[in-house]
Amino acid sequence: MAMERFALCRQGDSGYLVVEGPDDHLTSVSEHQRAWTFPSHESASCAARTIGRLTGCVILVVCLS
Repeated sequence: MAMERFALCRQGDSGYLVVEGPDDHLTSVSEHQRAWTFPSHESASCAARTIGRLTGCVILVVCLS
């Protein structure tokens, strides 16, 4: 049985959020394999709320599996 994994995306953006670069900035990628993933909906939701507060963007939680 495969474990569910969750990722984040900005509302209106078809990509998934990923942290990359030497300054750990958030960017969007189209491949779900590169997405910043979370082991539970709860942890992804917590990150989405925090990122949303800091950026002013609506961040959505999506299930990858």
